[in-house]
Amino acid sequence: MYFGGMRASTAPLRSSLLVLGVGGLGNALLERCARLPLRRLTLVDGDRVEPHNLERQPLFAPVDVGRPKVAVAAAWLRQAMPGTVIEVVDAFADATSLPVLVKEHSIVADCTDDVHVRTLIDQACAKLCIPLVSGAVHQHEGQVLLLHAPDGPGDPSITREHVFGGRPGPGQDECDMRSVPLDVLEAVGARMQQRAGDLMAGRPVENGVLELYAGGRWSRYAPPAIS
Repeated sequence: MYFGGMRASTAPLRSSLLVLGVGGLGNALLERCARLPLRRLTLVDGDRVEPHNLERQPLFAPVDVGRPKVAVAAAWLRQAMPGTVIEVVDAFADATSLPVLVKEHSIVADCTDDVHVRTLIDQACAKLCIPLVSGAVHQHEGQVLLLHAPDGPGDPSITREHVFGGRPGPGQDECDMRSVPLDVLEAVGARMQQRAGDLMAGRPVENGVLELYAGGRWSRYAPPAIS
């Protein structure tokens, strides 16, 4: 049997995943995590399920409104992944908690929608040399960025600041998931799962490559040259 491109009998190179953000993009990724041979999966988010979440976040149902997102998502994942330890942190990640959380995992997936938190996540992963798969969506576009894989080609010291020039793109700090088409969320979640599977299997991944989804297709942008 295969999981994320690996035989079930093959020991993964990395087997613990930290998912930061359990909103629209987090849901799209977590639905696909059952295909990965994870030993440990930790969910971090301080939000509660709200009625407007139900259209774009399929792990939640009307009965879940008012409950912590991490608790609801974890219940679904424990059914789908009985062999994986599912842990939750019902709080928003910050400069104090991130280094501890990142250090305890072998891969980090950033599904947050706050550019300032994204910077903190990037800094923690860079300092600890933990691979980061970062996803983002805005209107009709999405992107996936892989950073800090110490065993991959490219410079593992490349950061978000190098890729984006230190300037947040339009709407990075005020994303309304209701304006994002479902196919964009699904495409970005699937690509993030694919990149996490690559890291787990030890397949080649290139640091600093930006993958952009727009118009129903993916484009790839080479990593920046840094001195």
